[in-house]
Amino acid sequence: MNEVEKRPIELRLPRNRLLIAATGSIGAAHLPQWISAIKTWYPEVDVRVVISHSAKKFVSADFLTLISVNPVLGPDWPESATTVPHQDAAQWADTIVVMPATLNCVSKLASGIADSLLLSIVQSAECPVVIAPSLPGQATRNPIVQENIKRLKDSGFFVLGTVTKPAASTGMDSPGAMTSLPTILSEVARVNLKGSAPTPTAERN
Repeated sequence: MNEVEKRPIELRLPRNRLLIAATGSIGAAHLPQWISAIKTWYPEVDVRVVISHSAKKFVSADFLTLISVNPVLGPDWPESATTVPHQDAAQWADTIVVMPATLNCVSKLASGIADSLLLSIVQSAECPVVIAPSLPGQATRNPIVQENIKRLKDSGFFVLGTVTKPAASTGMDSPGAMTSLPTILSEVARVNLKGSAPTPTAERN
């Protein structure tokens, strides 16, 4: 049974609002499949997507809009906005899932950097934020990367471990691959249990 066929547990989203933040790992090419699976498993859930500039190299924003039935946010800031886009998106979401989260994304989030719409949304969030890293295999052993992941966890983010899968670039097993979609959604369900939310943004960043 593959990922699309296996339905995880209920998500427990208070308002059925899930925001997916996608950065530029090659795994971003699977976003349409992931969103389609989520919409199939949870038709009551409203899914929105924000993408980085690097993610746009792997997936079409127009296609994501079609699949999610919502306009895609990013990668650029809206040219004309009557509201504050990053705050609106952060407040809209019940949970934000950063998938895939690249090494660059993990490093910037751990340092409190918000130099893009996507990072500004995640850094502004007071809802649970689940991060699913997709890293170069050798980076998983880097003490700086390990410290950044620890810092994220200590700051209230929910960071999932990576898994070993064949790397797209070499075909050889790599320990930095993003975990499965059912595992990510199971974590979404877990963090939405009472008492599992991270600390407010002002305290964690």
